[in-house]
Amino acid sequence: MSYDELTVSPRPSLRLVHSSPEQLQFDFDTPRSLRRLLRRDMGQWELDRDRLLPIIEAPAQHRAPAVRLARALGDSLGPYETLRLVVGCGFILNHEPHTVRFPLAALMPGDGDMRDGLITSAPLIAIEPMAWRDLRIDLGRRIEQYLESGTQVVWVVDGAQDAVHVFRAGRRGRALPRHAILQARQIIPDFWCPLSRIFIRRYDRAPDDACA
Repeated sequence: MSYDELTVSPRPSLRLVHSSPEQLQFDFDTPRSLRRLLRRDMGQWELDRDRLLPIIEAPAQHRAPAVRLARALGDSLGPYETLRLVVGCGFILNHEPHTVRFPLAALMPGDGDMRDGLITSAPLIAIEPMAWRDLRIDLGRRIEQYLESGTQVVWVVDGAQDAVHVFRAGRRGRALPRHAILQARQIIPDFWCPLSRIFIRRYDRAPDDACA
């Protein structure tokens, strides 16, 4: 399946891509675990080493700034025609056993391949909101899976601490506070995001400013 067959956002600068349920047609060669996933509501379930897991939406205090960060990343893609910001898409991070994760948003090469509505390669950047406290172990596991599969950087947005936790393969994670600047020089040299723009405090927010 090519990206021409996907539903694309009308905002060209974002180049948002998401899979359409009508396009999820698997064949008999599709592994059993993937078939079980594809028979369910897309984006509601994941696979962790062939184990089917429900996706539990992160609290709004983490999700809202993560959405703002995804928009900021998408708005920086104008000069980069070979990159796409994708939402609502599952990434196959491992085969046999299969691991499929659905980040809130992700950056990927525009020539990436899809099969059965799933992207068959790891994202360049994955954006995840901080999880509920009892799901932090799973969040750590999914970060490891992204990095082991080839993802260059994972951004975990923590709305409670007003911080973005940055994880790269072979390096210790670090937390950038609200006054820091988030960059991705090796992937998008022009991306430059003051975190104060995504962590909007109540007294900084205009009356018509929408969180999501």
